[in-house]
Amino acid sequence: MSVDSLWTKKDIKAQNQRGDDFFGGKADEYEKEEASVVEYRVDRGIRIALPEVPRRMEYETAGNLLLDKAKSEKEMYELTMTYECRAHDGAWCFHNMMREHYTAGVSGQAQYSMWGVKYPDLPTLEIDRDKTVNVPFGLLKFPPWGAQINLSPCPDPDYGQGLSVQVLAKKKYARQVRGMLGYLKEYIKEHTVYRNKALEGIGRTDPRTGFYKPPVFMAPYAVDRRKVVWAQKEYEALEDEVFGRIRCADLLRQGGEPVGHKVLLAGKPGTGKTLAMLVAMQFCLENNWTAVKCGPDDNIFRTTRFCENINGPKLLTIEDIEKFDFSDAQLMDKMLEMFDGASTKGRELLIMVTTNHPDRIPDKLLRAGRIDTIIFIDELDIPGVERLINVTIPAHQREELDYTVMHSSYEGFSPAYIVRSLSGTRSRSIIRTGQLDQPLATSDFVRSANALRPAWELYQQAGEWAPKEPRIEDLIAKTVGRVMDDRMQSHYVDLSDGEIMIRS
Repeated sequence: MSVDSLWTKKDIKAQNQRGDDFFGGKADEYEKEEASVVEYRVDRGIRIALPEVPRRMEYETAGNLLLDKAKSEKEMYELTMTYECRAHDGAWCFHNMMREHYTAGVSGQAQYSMWGVKYPDLPTLEIDRDKTVNVPFGLLKFPPWGAQINLSPCPDPDYGQGLSVQVLAKKKYARQVRGMLGYLKEYIKEHTVYRNKALEGIGRTDPRTGFYKPPVFMAPYAVDRRKVVWAQKEYEALEDEVFGRIRCADLLRQGGEPVGHKVLLAGKPGTGKTLAMLVAMQFCLENNWTAVKCGPDDNIFRTTRFCENINGPKLLTIEDIEKFDFSDAQLMDKMLEMFDGASTKGRELLIMVTTNHPDRIPDKLLRAGRIDTIIFIDELDIPGVERLINVTIPAHQREELDYTVMHSSYEGFSPAYIVRSLSGTRSRSIIRTGQLDQPLATSDFVRSANALRPAWELYQQAGEWAPKEPRIEDLIAKTVGRVMDDRMQSHYVDLSDGEIMIRS
C-alpha cells in the first residue's frame, strides 16, 4: 500500500485547504486584496447580506452579480514572475515548497503536438559535492488548482541566469497564486542549495555552446588547516579580522558590531594567501556561512548580487584583484559601490581580497572604509618555522633542532619554498649517516635549503615578486597623500593682503 493511499479524501481536502489558506494569507502580506462582491460568514449562517444604502438592492440584481462572479471564477488566470536564482535551483525550491503545503505535489506534464510527444524534463541538479537530484522542469500540472505551471530559464543582464514561473489557473485561485509566487522569493533565499556551501564561481553560460554551467562546489577540507602556518603576527591578524569574525558572528551581532568586513591580503606568491581563503571557507561551513570564490575571469558584480540573494552571512573571496581592468570606469564605479556597501547593516558580507602586487591597486580602493584591514603575508618568523617543521615532520623523525640556524638558512623563502626544501632532508640524512630512518639533524635541513637557494634567486629575478620598497611604506605614503589632497581641495590660497593665507 502506498503512502498516498493512506490519506482519505477528507484528509487530502483538509490539507489542501490549509495550503490555500497559507498562500492566501501570503497574498495579503504582499499586496492589498481587491474588494469582492462576496463575503463569507464565519458563523455558518446561510443568509445573504445585501446593501441597504444608497439604495436597496433587488434580488435579481444580486443574483446576476453572483452569476457573473461564478462565471468569472471559472475563467483562466495567468501570472508570471521572475526570480534571481539559478533556474534548476529555483525549481528544486519550488517543488519542496509546494510539497510542504499540499498532499499532491507538482508533477510533469507531457505535451502533445503534430511532431509527437514531448515528455517532462527531469534535469540533474548538483546539490552538493557528488550529490545530485532530478528536478521536474518545464511544463507542469498542479491538480488542486487545475493549474498549468511552466518553469523556464530567464536570463538577466545584471544577475545571469534566473528563473521564470508562469502559472495558468482558474481565477478563483488568483489569490493563492499571487501568495505562492510572492512567498517563493523568500523561500528560495532561505532554502537554495547553495546556502551554507563553498562555491567556486556562480555559474556561467558557455559563449561557444550556449549551455549553462552551474556553480562548482569546492572542497576546502582538501587542506589540513592544522598544517597551515603563518608568522605569529600574521596569524593573529587573520584570526582577528577573518577566522574569528566568522566563528563569533552571533556574538558580534549581539554586541552591536558589524559582521560585514573588508580585508586585503598582500604578499609574495606562496606565502599562504590562498590557504588563508580555504581555511576561512572551512570556518564558513562549520558556522552556517556561505562562501563564494570570485576569480579574475568571473563577473564580480554578478557574483556579489548572487551572494545578496542568499540569506545569512556570506564570505566573498576575490583572488588577484590587481588583474581586474581598473581602466574601465564603469567597472571601477561598481566595484567602489560594492566595497562601500559591504558593511551595510543586514548585508553581512565579509570580503576577502588577495594581491601579489598591492602597488597596482587603485588608490580609490585603498581609501579608509573601503578596505578595513590590510594584512601583509610575508616569510615565516622563527616560531613559524618551528611550527611548520613540527606539523610536517613527526618528533620521532628528527633530532633536537636549532631553529635559529634553520630560520637563517630559510631567509627570504616563502612558506611554500620551505615546504619544498623539506622534501630533500631525508636524502641528505641518508647520505650523511649511510643508514635509513635516522633522525633528521639541523644540518640536513640547512643543506637542503642551501641546495634550493639558486632556484629561489632565479625565481625572484623572474619578476614574480620584485618590490622596490617595502609595501607598508608605499601604502602609508599613498594614504597620507590622499588625505592631503582631499584636505587641500577644500581650501584656497588668498593673496589679497599681500600675504599667503590658506583659507577654508
